[in-house]
Amino acid sequence: MKGVSNLKLVDHAEPIAVKSSVAASLIGIAPQTLNNWRVQGKGPKYASVGANLVVYRIADIEAWLDEHVVGGEKP
Repeated sequence: MKGVSNLKLVDHAEPIAVKSSVAASLIGIAPQTLNNWRVQGKGPKYASVGANLVVYRIADIEAWLDEHVVGGEKP
């Protein structure tokens, strides 16, 4: 197959996105709080995947947390 030799597979040891319950746990809040924030337009960015699945990219959770650092120097 032409071009297949240039194909590189990426092995993600860590997930790039997590379900709402995991995202809430990472932030340290109840899952319902994160759901409420999403409805109110607060909290980290999220992706709606399918009819009933919402996921949060780890990078978006980290970026959101960085925006809410209080005191000291921001990373």
